[in-house]
Amino acid sequence: MTTREPPPEGQLAPEADGLRADSLAASIFMLAAITIVQRGIGFVRGLLFCRWLDPLPLGEWDMAMAFLNLAAPIAVLGISGSFGRYLPYFLHRGQARPFLRRTTLAMGVLTALAAAMLFIFRPWFSRWIFGEPGHENLVLWLVVCLVILVGHNLLMELFGGLRKFRVVAGQQFCHSLAFAVAGVALALAWQPTAEAVLAAFAVAGVFSIAVTLLWLRPTWRGIPQSAEPLSRRDLWGKLVPFAAAVWITNWLANLFEVVGRYVLVHFSGLSPDEALAAVGNYHSALVLPTVMVSVTALVRTALLPHLSHDWEAGDKARVVARMNLALKLAGLGLVAASLALQTATPWIFATAFRGKFAVGLSVTPWALVFLAWSSLASLAGCYLWCAERAGWGSRALAAGLAVNVALCFALVPHFGLTGMVLAASAAHFTVLVCTLLYNRMLGMHVEQGTWAIMAAPLCLAAGPAVTAVVLVALAHQAATRDWLLTAAQKAQLAEVVRSLCSKLRIRRWLRRPATTE
Repeated sequence: MTTREPPPEGQLAPEADGLRADSLAASIFMLAAITIVQRGIGFVRGLLFCRWLDPLPLGEWDMAMAFLNLAAPIAVLGISGSFGRYLPYFLHRGQARPFLRRTTLAMGVLTALAAAMLFIFRPWFSRWIFGEPGHENLVLWLVVCLVILVGHNLLMELFGGLRKFRVVAGQQFCHSLAFAVAGVALALAWQPTAEAVLAAFAVAGVFSIAVTLLWLRPTWRGIPQSAEPLSRRDLWGKLVPFAAAVWITNWLANLFEVVGRYVLVHFSGLSPDEALAAVGNYHSALVLPTVMVSVTALVRTALLPHLSHDWEAGDKARVVARMNLALKLAGLGLVAASLALQTATPWIFATAFRGKFAVGLSVTPWALVFLAWSSLASLAGCYLWCAERAGWGSRALAAGLAVNVALCFALVPHFGLTGMVLAASAAHFTVLVCTLLYNRMLGMHVEQGTWAIMAAPLCLAAGPAVTAVVLVALAHQAATRDWLLTAAQKAQLAEVVRSLCSKLRIRRWLRRPATTE
């Protein structure tokens, strides 16, 4: 039996050793495909949960999931979020093994401490998360789910840092599918409660981790042995500043999403059960609109590499032109998609949800408004990434968070759930405006038509009739005037349409059966 010498510093182990990375194109394709499938499964799962769970247990599940999303990155201090940036760095220096051992050990200790705190202070966390003591059984499930979620995220970030996105895609698919199957099975065979959903979430996490571990052993063998010692200073001196930045960004983003829920539970003046039922109604209002957020995220993933290429080539004018056109088309598309959802939601709430979420139906228009603005803000942030000012996005989030907190405390005690979604709408609009203003400071000319379309989602709050009128008016202005879409942009779109039509004709011709004379 032969032994292999470790590779020279700066080189990786051969591909046969399990470190073969996926190409960028293959990575984007696999993540896009799995995102579509995953969101489809999640959408069906959300519909079924809303059908079988009453507002109270659905609200308990929503609060539990909000806590997990907030607590998991906080518990490990953002360490796993640094893998994508620094695992390749240490891999090229032959120091990946000590890097992974030490960071995994640190995350294990931190997770154990967080789980112990949850277990010991169950009554306090019950009151903080659910508004009253008596939910200690749910907190116990949160202890289990937190440990599993940290492990799930650790493996996902590990294989992402190694650019093995086929494994990441498989892990995400296994988790979504297992959660849907286990959730439906437990809700029907056991009980339609938050405990059943949390148990299904834990089962899905264990299953996805078990499947992913099948790739871990050959991958670990492929990582070269340490070429030189890795000192604590070299490791943590490089890792801590970046991990802290990731931690702050994740904390702001997750807190932005959950602050309204916690204000509703603790400061609305409603009883704990009434407040949790209101959260359940809020959850039902988000089931349909979140599909738009997923689609916009795919557009952002596809757009960013092209913008970065133009930026690095020195063609910033092309980046500005593409950003304006992308924001305009995304805004119009989001309003059109929201109009379709507005038309379908009354039937879905009455039939699929069995009429249990009347309050959720009433706030769905505002949910469409703020999710459209949230999607546009995320898309606008591409320019900050190109300009290497991604941290400015955290400033925009912080401004939106301040608006959200202030308006929640002002509106929720008087208007309940409606006040919460109004505050969220104002907060997301603040983030969008701040992001565009930051873009202007960095050289992006935001066109007049872009500003107009960014405001267009507000019409969704007035109902489908007004939305249809506004959409027709915007389409008319885009076709007949040059202030909404410039002549160059219309010519570019026309060229894209002609190219697509040409390709489709070629494909139809290729599919024709050959004829013989």
